[in-house]
Amino acid sequence: MRGFFKSLLVLAFLALGGTAMAAEERILSFHADITVNTDASIDVVETIRVNAEGQQIRRGIFRDIPLRRPAPSGLWDKNGFNLKAVRHNGAA
Repeated sequence: MRGFFKSLLVLAFLALGGTAMAAEERILSFHADITVNTDASIDVVETIRVNAEGQQIRRGIFRDIPLRRPAPSGLWDKNGFNLKAVRHNGAA
């Protein structure tokens, strides 16, 4: 009987410990610093913290920033955005 309770305790520990150790892939935080300059341009710096375990997020996240828009002629036109840099952990 004592062995049964030890086995039950070990199974409960493994079950609870296994779920606690399984990390969740998700965005941990998102922060945007927006500066409006005197020439009416803006600077936007986004800081995104992500927990990636390599399950679904293998090579980072996608951030779509439209740099062009459809022009009245049907062609593409620049919308005035200028992408300065993209960094991962501070590296380009």
